[in-house]
Amino acid sequence: MRERRRWRLMVAVIPVMAGVFVLATGISKMLSPEAFNEAVRAHALIPGWMTSAAVWVVPVGEAVIGGWALWLIGVHQTVGRASLWLVVLFAVFAGYAGLLWLNPPASGSSCGCGWSEAPAAWASICARNLLMVGLLSGVLLVEQNSHRSVSWSVNAAGPP
Repeated sequence: MRERRRWRLMVAVIPVMAGVFVLATGISKMLSPEAFNEAVRAHALIPGWMTSAAVWVVPVGEAVIGGWALWLIGVHQTVGRASLWLVVLFAVFAGYAGLLWLNPPASGSSCGCGWSEAPAAWASICARNLLMVGLLSGVLLVEQNSHRSVSWSVNAAGPP
């Protein structure tokens, strides 16, 4: 019984940490839209006319998905739906970083995460996001194999 609770908690740590990270990066970008706008423009992947919309849609989307994931885990005590939203988001991030890895900006630019102005290492950013997709997909598999939601609660009393 104790081992089962420990396993549930370990499984829930991955989407909780991912949710906190995504929420924090979204808020960070909202607090500094000029820096994010500059990074997105330097990437030159998004057409100029869409950049101003992307500069607001991406951070709000990150904050909403991160907050939603944390809410699903905290209120509904389910990691499956939360992990699914996060898998999709990290897959999009990995695709964007992969495109920049294959076709890097002419001038070195930051990733746009809001924490660093240093030129981005696109291969490692792509790998990090793919790692998150893999870890969160693993959580989904564990959830699916358990045939019910994996509770993160330390006080979970075992099977109903």
